Amino acid sequence: MSGEYVLILGSNTLEREVLTGMLHSEGYRVFSTDSPQTARKIIVRFPVDAVLVDRGFRADETLAFLAFVQAHHPEVARVLMTPDPQSPQAMRAMGLGHTHTLLLKPIIESELMYGLGRALRKARVSPQPASPEDDSFPLVRFFNRVELGHA
Repeated sequence: MSGEYVLILGSNTLEREVLTGMLHSEGYRVFSTDSPQTARKIIVRFPVDAVLVDRGFRADETLAFLAFVQAHHPEVARVLMTPDPQSPQAMRAMGLGHTHTLLLKPIIESELMYGLGRALRKARVSPQPASPEDDSFPLVRFFNRVELGHA
């Protein structure tokens, strides 16, 4: 996936720096911000291929940003990072189609690459995200651990 642009929106500076390092090591180009307003400006001005959004913001800010990306840039892969995939915010984001996949926190590099690659492929095939009823509902931590033999 070398050369693709990823935008990280997260409130924790250290987490953003760690994610940036992981993505750079795999050849991704990274934008990083802690501001939903700045993230909107970046996505409008630059060729972003994917967004990684930390649900650490207020629920309405996170959902509003994901809805903005879905409405105005449906070709951009949308990934929500969350410690709880069954949280109301995560379920609402999936139910409304605001995200292509979820990544469980804490983020593990192999899961990041797997989940991001999967979201990018889904966004290329169809800008419409998977639904919870879809048999490929993306509980990445579970599926990735099984596929990698870590279960």
